[in-house]
Amino acid sequence: MKFLLVIPKFAKHGLNYEFPLGLAYISAALKEASYEVHCLNLNHHDRTPDEMIAETIGAIDPDVCATGALSVHYDEAKKIIDAARRAKPSVRTVLGGGLVGSDPKLAFGLLDMDVGVIGEGEETIVELAQAFSDERPLGEVKGIIHAGADGEGMLSPPRDYIRDLDALPRPDYEGFGIEEFLRTQYSINSYELHPVDDPRCLPVISSRSCPYSCTFCYHPTGRVYRQRSLDMFFAELDELVDRYDLNLLAILDELFAMKRDRLIEFCKRIKPYGLQWTVQMHVNAINGEVLDRMKDAGCCYISLGLESFDATVLKSMRKKATPERIEQALNQVYDRKIGIQGNFIFGDAAETEQTIDNTLGWWAVNRKFQISISRLQVYPGTPLYQRALEEGKISNTDGVMPPDNVNMTAIESSHYAYIMSKLMVYRETLTIPGKNLVVEVLDGEDPLRGTIYRVEWDCPRCGAHNLYSPVPLNNPLDHQGFYLSCRSCLSRFNFENTLFPPWIEPRTEEILAEGKALAAQGRNNEAMARYLKLTQISFPKYVLNRPRAVNRANYEIGMLCLPREDMLSLAVLHLGLALRQNVFDPESHLAFAMALAREGCCGGARLHCDMALALAGDGKPLAGELMEPLEARLAAATAEENRRYA
Repeated sequence: MKFLLVIPKFAKHGLNYEFPLGLAYISAALKEASYEVHCLNLNHHDRTPDEMIAETIGAIDPDVCATGALSVHYDEAKKIIDAARRAKPSVRTVLGGGLVGSDPKLAFGLLDMDVGVIGEGEETIVELAQAFSDERPLGEVKGIIHAGADGEGMLSPPRDYIRDLDALPRPDYEGFGIEEFLRTQYSINSYELHPVDDPRCLPVISSRSCPYSCTFCYHPTGRVYRQRSLDMFFAELDELVDRYDLNLLAILDELFAMKRDRLIEFCKRIKPYGLQWTVQMHVNAINGEVLDRMKDAGCCYISLGLESFDATVLKSMRKKATPERIEQALNQVYDRKIGIQGNFIFGDAAETEQTIDNTLGWWAVNRKFQISISRLQVYPGTPLYQRALEEGKISNTDGVMPPDNVNMTAIESSHYAYIMSKLMVYRETLTIPGKNLVVEVLDGEDPLRGTIYRVEWDCPRCGAHNLYSPVPLNNPLDHQGFYLSCRSCLSRFNFENTLFPPWIEPRTEEILAEGKALAAQGRNNEAMARYLKLTQISFPKYVLNRPRAVNRANYEIGMLCLPREDMLSLAVLHLGLALRQNVFDPESHLAFAMALAREGCCGGARLHCDMALALAGDGKPLAGELMEPLEARLAAATAEENRRYA
């Protein structure tokens, strides 16, 4: 029996992506059982998934086409299943990963698959292959969903979790274009790849699942936390380093080494490799002794599950953490110059405007930790997903994938959406600028990314001079800016990408000019109509840049709305949209700050006012007609706060 394993397209050809380790384990299990395995990595091709799958199936004529995905990659999984069915209607299609395991009947109903694998797939895929070969009833294979007599999804008996992870074959990277994966890693805009100029990093795991039960989290490998022996882990590492010449290691455990003794032993054993490595940890596992050992052994980044700085929300999330412990852990990591990756997510069921303010207030005065902010997403298989179903906020029987941007709070939905829109502006525009950037074009071109550059800059935190070379800076996703880490203190900083000129589109420039002329004559309603026409132009999903005139139209709409009390929310909305396309423009920050201040959001206004001042330090002028009234309004707000708390 012949298998085709397909990695979904996560990124444009030539860009870095996170390698799906699960399919490498599936490939190894099938090969160990003597099945013929062919692999296709869609990330390494410019052609469409439909074209590549049709060509590959035509060439090798597989019996089974299999892939795996999480719920967020539903669209990419569907492209693979549908393309395989078109290329060879008789091919058996198999899908695994969190997309199936989180809500099997939902996934089976939405996708034209023959079999869905629930949970860990190494044992299941081999038994399934045997059932296909022997033409046995699929219901005898544990841990799957398949079509019953009525065509509806039928669950087989559940499969127990794999108790002995050491018994699994090591993941098989061959066939997936692993050398190209390694060659397309660049030390820009990816926190785990920053430490070296020529990163060669592979994902590995030392455990599966997680001992915690956070309400927003789904565990694709089951709910029981298990660890590999360190002997087996380092035997695999020996092979990987020897075969692929690695210099970085991304340890993708959901939670790395809860116990001190194992962590210290791990550090002793990994230090001789001279690798730099990243892990994910719970704040309760952080202490000074362990961090010192990790730093000495090459740990360069720790991803910490933070989620909130409000005790009520943390308890509701079942985080088993407190704000005090979070702050202590962050300071301990920061003081040792280990890089920090962390997130605050807003929208838990216990979230209120006050709890949002509590977390944002702490975040605003602790920007040095470089914590990201985002809205909570309700993924299938999580306790919050089940609650959303029970409360009728979503449905899994409508024939579509339920949305993940569900309002689980008691905040009125339109107001909640408005709050989230402001948070997204904060997330994307409140940067921490680096200093003294120098960019130089290097001779020669990268075969995948074109022109390459030498980048030098100074760290605002520790003063270290950093040199990155070679790096690509012409990725369309980086049309505004990029970020780099200081290789001394491992703090991240943002830089404006001046290599991308403004997108000048003549017709939109004409419409903008018409609007400005009308506004100059006091014909604001007519001007607004011209500006709105520009903002309603649609763009493809993955085109993030916008013509200059469209961005300016949002700014002009915001400024027309700003003086009117009844239109402040529109001013915030449009000035926020303009700012998201002009992250390094002081004027855009000032205008957004004024809109926030006028509606009483003085904390956010201060942040954007400070951002404008920081950016203007590079010689960009500040608009006095905005700055002076803004400073007066913020001074009055500060005086009122002082009076209230005196």
